[in-house]
Amino acid sequence: DPGFLQDLQNRLTRMNLTLPGWIGSLRYVVLVGLVLLLPMILEATRILEEERVGDPREIDVGVLFGLGFPQSRGGLLHWADALGAERVVELLKPLEPLGERIRPTPLLLEMARTQARTGPCRCWR
Repeated sequence: DPGFLQDLQNRLTRMNLTLPGWIGSLRYVVLVGLVLLLPMILEATRILEEERVGDPREIDVGVLFGLGFPQSRGGLLHWADALGAERVVELLKPLEPLGERIRPTPLLLEMARTQARTGPCRCWR
């Protein structure tokens, strides 16, 4: 729906979300992807903080099989690990006006602060 995409772009523009110029025609895909995937990463960090899974890979398997996350990306946390916690926090900043649930979790902030990157999923432990 072009109206939806225009509304989304207007909302993100009001939040001062800027994207690199090279995105060009992929801009809407990237915007929608960010709005959908970043909250999923936050929820995954909450699950890890609450120790509701024994291993971060359980989250990856869940999104691979349950949501159809692209297998080539290895799962949600594998993908987030490839981005790096620092980059995830950076991408979340313009979305913070959407509310408390979109703000980085303590686990994510700690990972960004320490630049935790120990391989796929390992830094999410």
